[in-house]
Amino acid sequence: MDSQCDNCKLNFVVMLQEMNHGKGIRESFFTCTHCQTKFFVFIADDYIRQHQNKLKKIYKKGTVNHIDDFNRKIVDIKRKSKQG
Repeated sequence: MDSQCDNCKLNFVVMLQEMNHGKGIRESFFTCTHCQTKFFVFIADDYIRQHQNKLKKIYKKGTVNHIDDFNRKIVDIKRKSKQG
């Protein structure tokens, strides 16, 4: 996928990279091939990935019949992850 760098304004091909920081913390990012500006996509730990997987399973099972039900489940999981 092509993207335009916010810093140098040149176009470049996005190559997603990952860096492990230990303790299950993983950072995903891409870097401008011209000026080397680093753009963060997301940073997640094992706990967050576990909740993301729960959401994927709920969605794939088709146990949610309406988008509002799915959104309520997302809000509930987000609330629980903030408490943990």
